[in-house]
Amino acid sequence: MEKGKISLADVSAAIAAFGCTLFTAVMVPLMYSRAGMPFSGVYTVTIVSIMLTTIAASIVTRTPLIMAPAVGLNAYIAYLVVISRGMMWGDALGIMLVSSVIFVAMMMSSLREKLLKSLPQSIRAGLMAGLGILIAVYGLIEGHIIMTSPVTLVTLGSFADPMAYLSVVGIALTMVLIVRRVRGAFIIGMAVTLVLSLIEGSFAFPKAPFMLPERFDEVALHVSFGFIADALTQGDMGAISEYLTTLLTVFLVMSFESMGMVETIKNISHDKARDDESVTSINAEKSLKASAGAGIVSALLGAGAFAPSWGSLVAVGASGRRRIVTIVSLLFLALLFCAPTAQAIAEMPAIVAAPLVVTGAMIFMNGASFALSPSLMKHGNLTESLPAFITMVAIPFTFSLSDGLGIGIIMFVILKLAAGKRSDLTPLTMIFAALWLIHWLF
Repeated sequence: MEKGKISLADVSAAIAAFGCTLFTAVMVPLMYSRAGMPFSGVYTVTIVSIMLTTIAASIVTRTPLIMAPAVGLNAYIAYLVVISRGMMWGDALGIMLVSSVIFVAMMMSSLREKLLKSLPQSIRAGLMAGLGILIAVYGLIEGHIIMTSPVTLVTLGSFADPMAYLSVVGIALTMVLIVRRVRGAFIIGMAVTLVLSLIEGSFAFPKAPFMLPERFDEVALHVSFGFIADALTQGDMGAISEYLTTLLTVFLVMSFESMGMVETIKNISHDKARDDESVTSINAEKSLKASAGAGIVSALLGAGAFAPSWGSLVAVGASGRRRIVTIVSLLFLALLFCAPTAQAIAEMPAIVAAPLVVTGAMIFMNGASFALSPSLMKHGNLTESLPAFITMVAIPFTFSLSDGLGIGIIMFVILKLAAGKRSDLTPLTMIFAALWLIHWLF
């Protein structure tokens, strides 16, 4: 049990962690509101989910593990699965629920290692890099910096539009703050852009900035499996294949994003525990189980996909004591009554462009650091580097994580067989490649 009272350092760490997590509580409800869900309802369940899963995770892991919506995965689900493909949001929540249940089952067994081996590291790197590019493109479009073109697909937007230059200022400022290692860079960048928008006249606060939480019942427990049920009843192999490949994609991204974040947090935690005996070193296995469990809770409540947040990195690195979770939870509790203000901010293009673009850049760098590493670019590793590159490029150009991932896995199998490296392929890798081939052929 932790000793001592909450110190000023703990309060500072909690505020910094809250600031790093805050933008996800605004961004993700905006994404799902554009997919047909009521903003105030999603906002309410998101805040409630953050508090519940963070408190539960801190009890299980005995560390300040802060759970929050995974921006990248939720962007894929909201924009590509629901908006682009026309799937009902309840069915998308059903996919997230099933993925989380499978994730929990995997954490309870030895399947984690088998899954890691089934999806080559080069494909995982290409997947994350491609997802990063895709999110950044959405951010640039959202901020009016680029726009669609019938000739060149996309082109530069007009800087006569205040949204465009305000978005550029927000992106540049956020990146400068990150380079300068300023905590809360995202929220500071959003705040400055908000002030500039107020001065320019492009934004105004709502007349009623606060209200009681509402529309919880319109979002929570609305998980649906109607899409797959209808497809099975009608024998629609195309719809069944689409559902299964989307499920597989969500599961893989959810699993690897959680594993990557937990691994990073674990390294920071071990260093902190070595220097401060009052800090408990994080347990990776318990943390992954907590992350998987959080996914089940958030899907049931309608808050989208959850994972350990970047706020966890700050919380563990700056304090490491789980008592700061109490402060973080109280801050989110206060935020629960700010839905009108949050919605007004979220719907301001220039304010949300920077978080999307910079989030995309950071996800891209995590993947590209491996996918484009010198060791992979050598001739002897072309069977790894080429599939990684194809995956990374295919995702933003097809505007589909699942299609890009499928192309990469199929190319990986083809090149390994062509190079006589059959031993590099696992049965699960071959099954994944076959699933995508069936999906496209039928």
